[in-house]
Amino acid sequence: MRETVQAFKKRTGGEYAPPTWLTERYRPLKPRDALPTLFRYPGPCGLREHFHSSLARLGPPDQSTLWMAEKLLWSDTQGAAHFGTVALLQPLKFAACKSPRKGVFVGVNEEVDAELIAWVPPSFLEKRLPWDKLQSAREVASELGQRAEAERALVIRQLNAYLEELSMLEQSGATPTHKPWCEVPKKARLKLMAEFGIKPRWSK
Repeated sequence: MRETVQAFKKRTGGEYAPPTWLTERYRPLKPRDALPTLFRYPGPCGLREHFHSSLARLGPPDQSTLWMAEKLLWSDTQGAAHFGTVALLQPLKFAACKSPRKGVFVGVNEEVDAELIAWVPPSFLEKRLPWDKLQSAREVASELGQRAEAERALVIRQLNAYLEELSMLEQSGATPTHKPWCEVPKKARLKLMAEFGIKPRWSK
C-alpha cells in the first residue's frame, strides 16, 4: 500500500525511526513522504522458506540491511522472472530510507510478519495490480485469484528442481559461475553439467 510516514504513525501508533547507522548512509523519509508497496527477490532459498512458511527475514540472516525496490523485476534480480518475487505491503515497518539509486530503498532486515508480505507469481510481474491499496497477504491472494494457486504449485516444483541442480553442482566440485545459475545461458549450463556427469533437473 502507498502511505505517508505521517499516516503510518497515526494508523499503527508506531514510529518511523531508522537507526543512526542507516541514516548516516541513506536519506530517511520526511513525514509527508509517501512510500508505495516495495518488492524484494529473496533468492531461491528465501522463496523456498516462504513457501514453507518458515521465512524469518527477507534478507540474509547475517546482514542488517534490507534492499527493496519499487519495480517487481530488475536487471540484477532475474531470478524473479522464473520464480516470482515478494511484495512488502507495508514497507515503512522496515524503516525504509532512500538510496542513491532511483526507486531503490534500504531498510532494516527485521523479522517479517507473514500477513504483510505476499508472493507475486512470475506471470503477474508485468500486470498492474492495485498495489497502492493492498494492505495484506489476504488481499493480494484475493486479487491474484485461483490462477496464482496453480502457478504456485508449478513454481514450487521448478524451484525444488533448481535447488537440486545447484546442490548436485556443488557436490560434483564444478567450477562456480560468477552469476546466478538461472542467468547462465541454458547451453552453457547443460555443457557444464555434461562435463561432470550431472543429469539436468531444471535446465531441461
